[in-house]
Amino acid sequence: MGLFTDELRRVLIQGITGGAGRNFAENMRLSGTNLVAGVRPGRGGDIVEGVPVFNTVREAVAETGATASMIAVPPNSVALAAQEAADGGIKLAVIYSEGVPIHESLRLRALWRSGNSRLIGPNSAGILSPGVANLSDMRSVPMRRGSVGVVSKSGTLTYEIVADLDKERLGVSTVVCLGGDPVLGTTAEEIVPLFAADMQTEVVVLVGEPGGQAEVRAAERWRSLERQVPLVALIVGQAVPQGRRLGHAGAVAGSLGESAREKMEALAELGVQVVDDLSSLPHAVASLLASGSAASKRDADRGSYD
Repeated sequence: MGLFTDELRRVLIQGITGGAGRNFAENMRLSGTNLVAGVRPGRGGDIVEGVPVFNTVREAVAETGATASMIAVPPNSVALAAQEAADGGIKLAVIYSEGVPIHESLRLRALWRSGNSRLIGPNSAGILSPGVANLSDMRSVPMRRGSVGVVSKSGTLTYEIVADLDKERLGVSTVVCLGGDPVLGTTAEEIVPLFAADMQTEVVVLVGEPGGQAEVRAAERWRSLERQVPLVALIVGQAVPQGRRLGHAGAVAGSLGESAREKMEALAELGVQVVDDLSSLPHAVASLLASGSAASKRDADRGSYD
């Protein structure tokens, strides 16, 4: 089924009248996502990409039954928007905006974890589940429905990985871009068990970078699961010196064990199949699928979703 299929059935965009929001709306329309509403205070009654705009999330949920939200508002409005989404009954929210202060991210993470809902981001490229919904900025990337789950902090790397998998006729169940900030609403440690519980997912790709121990904690959690789907990991930034930041705000190896190479060694010791570079990833995934089941054939037969 993929992840979050129930939540992704009815989607709204907070900030739909802005440039990013309109781009997401167009992308969702073209990809077949069931975009049912937009939210922008003071613009209630407008129409964007054929969907109605409401003044508040609560109004939008009451009228349309929306359960998921893409938050594409300026950084100084993110905290209010995410609070409104939680109070309005949204079950899954993706914060696309970057530049959110860490203290606000900490507060939002605590808020969303206190309820029966999930927050992805901030600074997230989004979530995509082929055939269900596209809450991401992945538009031109070929997307084939299949049995590979992808969880990553980097949107750019994810685009390349999905495109490379598609070239090998390998499809994805769900793609989850967690976000590149130091404090995130959801971590890889929480997503990996969801993939393991999803019967559609037969291989999980974990993409990491220097800084912190999130990937190692995800692998440790994976080791404890009753259903252990094969886990393939790519850790980028292998040549980055300790203390140097790599793109994302959270990608800096400041302590022992946080460099890419140290993480790769730790993951290998936990039984994860670690690849050295992007070009090796599709072959590793295809080999695991071929050895474990006929999933690679099913992926090829499912066709494309764009």
